[in-house]
Amino acid sequence: MAYPYTLTYGTVSAGDAILAAHHNTTHQEHIDSNIPENIDDYSVSAAEMRTTADPYPGSTESLATTLAGEIERLRYVLKQITGGTYWYTDPVGLDSTIVSSSLTSVGTIGTGVWQGTSIGTSYTDAKVTSVSGSTGAVVDGDIDHDALANFASNEHFTQANITATGTVASGVWNGTSIGTAYTDAKVTSVSGSTGAVTDGDIDHDSLANFASNEHYTQANITATGTVASGTWQGTAIDGTYIDLEGTEVKSTGEGGGTKYLREDGDGTCSWQTVAGGVTSVSGSTGVVADGDIDHDQLANFASNEHYTQANITATGTIASGTWNGTSISTTYTDAKLADVVDDTSPQLGGDLDLNSNNITGTGDIPAANLTGTLPAINGSSLTGISAQKNVIINGDFDIWQRGTSITGASANDIAADRWRFSTNGTMVHDMSRSTDVPTVAESGHLSKYSLLIDCTTIDSSIAAGDYTLIKQVVEGYNFKYLAQKAMTLSFWHKHTKTGTYSITMRNGGSDRTYVANYTQSVTDTWEKATINISASPSGGTWDYTNGTGISIFWSMATGSTFAGTAGSWNTGNYLGSTDQVNACDNAANNFMLSQVQLEAGSVATDFEIRNHATELAMCKRYFERINADSIADNFLAVGMSTSTTTGITMLECEVEKRTTPTVSHSAPGDFDLLASAGNTKPVTALTYSIISKRTIRANGTVASGLIAGEGTLLQADGGGTGYIDISAEL
Repeated sequence: MAYPYTLTYGTVSAGDAILAAHHNTTHQEHIDSNIPENIDDYSVSAAEMRTTADPYPGSTESLATTLAGEIERLRYVLKQITGGTYWYTDPVGLDSTIVSSSLTSVGTIGTGVWQGTSIGTSYTDAKVTSVSGSTGAVVDGDIDHDALANFASNEHFTQANITATGTVASGVWNGTSIGTAYTDAKVTSVSGSTGAVTDGDIDHDSLANFASNEHYTQANITATGTVASGTWQGTAIDGTYIDLEGTEVKSTGEGGGTKYLREDGDGTCSWQTVAGGVTSVSGSTGVVADGDIDHDQLANFASNEHYTQANITATGTIASGTWNGTSISTTYTDAKLADVVDDTSPQLGGDLDLNSNNITGTGDIPAANLTGTLPAINGSSLTGISAQKNVIINGDFDIWQRGTSITGASANDIAADRWRFSTNGTMVHDMSRSTDVPTVAESGHLSKYSLLIDCTTIDSSIAAGDYTLIKQVVEGYNFKYLAQKAMTLSFWHKHTKTGTYSITMRNGGSDRTYVANYTQSVTDTWEKATINISASPSGGTWDYTNGTGISIFWSMATGSTFAGTAGSWNTGNYLGSTDQVNACDNAANNFMLSQVQLEAGSVATDFEIRNHATELAMCKRYFERINADSIADNFLAVGMSTSTTTGITMLECEVEKRTTPTVSHSAPGDFDLLASAGNTKPVTALTYSIISKRTIRANGTVASGLIAGEGTLLQADGGGTGYIDISAEL
């Protein structure tokens, strides 16, 4: 490079050799003029000097002939000696390169200051690795007694080494003055004692009236002994007292005379005088009890007769007088009813009289009175009794019209009839029919199937709007008889994740909800939940006809947007509790339900059993699948051909639907239309018109071959797998 200045010896250009005269003269200018820039190209500034590794590369090194040049040379030499990278270092930088952390802990400092502490003598910073003669590890506060006269050279004790079995003759031990020999040892035996020494016991061996082997505590005095006189447990004993469940309760007591001992009701007894003197209870037919009378001395009782009230059976007759405090005005027979004479007052069936109260046709019969098998009752007398107590349909999970499993269930999918899955989030579940059910011993009912919801993709962090649940929607007509009454929801559950789960009841207008909690205590174990729900409010938007009466949700996870406080009706739109666990956080989590029942009242009764045909018909009000039951060429509907390519048939529902249904089907190729002479024509399209709650017109299209005006049949093709779904689900 060209240098930014001119010297006496001429201009230095790139490629010129740097002579000693140039070097020294230039540095002399630097020193004399105090101009940092007036220096050779390897030290234009202090910053460049600190970043230049070698100012004298190759053979161009010059001999220093001045002090300034010598300083530069020495800097380079120091760089080589110290192994530094650069040939120039600030003095402050040199000082800072040596810090106290560079000094190891095993060195010795003779005198001076070490880390702010004055060192007066040689100081070795080394760990203590052992103490000669010590019987244990040296800990903070220990004293090495090796140098003390009263300890042998190998003795070293801490307070913990002095055991409780030694003897201290005098002095102070643990802060207490010891005046005499003190042995800190447990008492292991007491000579002559008949039992272990306990707090408060007295060794009677040295008393004159006790033999050397006698030692009694209060507990050793049994209830069969006799105390002649004196005081026993604070009570004065005036006469012979026998503490026995006895057959003889007499005493000559105070001043003679026959007495009996009476329990006074306050934990004490007293001697009582009996007029006439009861001397014995010989001939008694039973144990003498409080209030009994010995009839032996009465003229109208034989010597061996002795009766108590209990001996008078319920089959006797009392003509008049008082019995058990009740005046008897006429003959009264205390016997089980074998025959009841007709009563002219209103009766339920005419012949029942419970506790002297006639049961009328409009009266209430307590549930406790209805036990055993009831006789036939005139139905016209029964009012206010529902035809069924359980408003849950398919609560035993026997009906699965759509199939027994769904993989990767989506929102609103239904597997078991009337049970709808709902989800929002990244979690994924499979639904299926399981044969894992509560046992009869557990539930009192034989179930064949349960509902299984299996987590296959997790959602470990539930967002505010996320949820996963299974629900049943109860139609308004069915919920109506529970409305504004206390009700009870009961069910069996088996969940993998333990903790708090929740159910929610929500009305059709989504403006009234009730949230309640239940607990899975043991993982993967059938447990029963019983939830009492207070009467539904009159306020809010309720449907008591064929719409949504009440929706019941069982939650597996609930985000904060839909989480409510459990225990009461409120106006929020909730799907679960704020206490709900996240049962979607592990792919091993299963969620199972069985024997679900919702009924009126505050008591969970036994699970209601309905016959299968009834349960299936109840399900078909909401959904019905018409199929060939895997039977090839099975007829599904009857109709007529309207042209060579079209035929209309009439589908008839087995059960009237809740509302006008929607209709769907499997692939059109699963169906045929039957032409004359038995020829089948594959269906290419299938549509529906004139849909009612009972009947549906199915319009089939074929390529050709039908005869207008002739009859036709809609049938399954050779595979028998076609189906038509008619849905009126809530």
